[in-house]
Amino acid sequence: ELVLMDWKMPGLDGVETARLIQNDKTLENIPTLIMVTAYGREEARHAAEGVDISGFLTKPVTPSTLLDSIMYAMGHEATSDGRHTHHQEEISSDINKLRGAKVLLVEDNEINQELALDILSNNGLFVEVANNGQEALDILASEKFDGVLMDCQMPVMDGYEATRRLRLQAQHKQLPILAMTANAMAGDREKVTDAGMNDHIAKPINVNDMFATMAKWIVPSKPVIDESLSHKSIQQEDTDDIPGLTGIDTQVGLEIAQGNKKLYRKLLIKFRDSQRNFKNEFEKTLSSNDTNTAERLAHTLKGVAGNIGAKKVQAASIKLEQRCKDNKNDLHDLLVEVIAVLDPVIQDLERLDSKNEEPVVPDKIDQTKVSELMSQIKPLLEDDDTEAEDVIAELIELIGNHPEKAKIEQLLESVESYDFDEALEIFEEINFSS
Repeated sequence: ELVLMDWKMPGLDGVETARLIQNDKTLENIPTLIMVTAYGREEARHAAEGVDISGFLTKPVTPSTLLDSIMYAMGHEATSDGRHTHHQEEISSDINKLRGAKVLLVEDNEINQELALDILSNNGLFVEVANNGQEALDILASEKFDGVLMDCQMPVMDGYEATRRLRLQAQHKQLPILAMTANAMAGDREKVTDAGMNDHIAKPINVNDMFATMAKWIVPSKPVIDESLSHKSIQQEDTDDIPGLTGIDTQVGLEIAQGNKKLYRKLLIKFRDSQRNFKNEFEKTLSSNDTNTAERLAHTLKGVAGNIGAKKVQAASIKLEQRCKDNKNDLHDLLVEVIAVLDPVIQDLERLDSKNEEPVVPDKIDQTKVSELMSQIKPLLEDDDTEAEDVIAELIELIGNHPEKAKIEQLLESVESYDFDEALEIFEEINFSS
């Protein structure tokens, strides 16, 4: 009556096996099928298009998620308060184990940086960012970390090479290194293991799976016990202030952003700004026969599209990336497919931007409030705390067209780029006394 089918298997994978079962005319009753995967749920769903899959179950499997998936697939009510509470307790337990951990996030894409940094820091971890494998090596040469989250495809030095070099150093042989990649093929999993990484976290990020995987490997050297840092459970929030967007499932995006609408809006705008010129950049790589850069561009688009819930863009870029990997030159047809679904998304995201609106100029600036905000900003910058963004944004709104506005906007850009040394220098130049 029921088949639990693993997705990635040698010889005949789960999708093809399921297709054969459902087309087998000798079977009197076709069983209900649940796909089980350690890879991204959305990627599994995409791979299983055209096959009647009744549910997707993501590893690591817990008793409650297993039971819920089976109940749903068999047409019964699944969640009860007891099981939901138990599941939330599991998530909270994972986060409690990780609080206080010092983690190095190695990631070149600023949208992925923003998302991971926000989620991790909001749940009590201390995070430093490296933009590529070489930066990671340089940082790890002088600082100690409890674990590393390592993107695999990056310019300068990729995650595989960086991990191999770290494993050659005695002090880093036992350092937990977890791959973070949008690739879900069996060969990519083998590359992760062969390079010396301990485990794999799939993109788009499933927050609960990410914390479960991290908790298996990372132990804080200075754990923090703080009851005020209670876990923010993922909630299906009302999305009235996130408008309906062409080609984007905002519920999926909000889940990935842990229901944080402000963060999600920021990710949407960064997606638009970073991928607006995708067509021109990709065509340049075609004219110069630069297949490595072409593959990386498609890979990046796939990952960031998944993070905001742009499912059609993600699906089209998966096909484009695979064609690049196969070293085929006939990429134009797939590029046309990508642009056909990407352009409407970019165009619709233009309305999220408020930069072109006329700034409100107050009759008189509240100097007391300005001083209060300025006094809050400096200690946040000194602590490399991204909470400074919110305070700076409030300050920008307060001062209207004040002559110092340009510097404060520059200050905000530095914080958003995690360059806190530069931010402190800019902060010292700001003067509201005149």
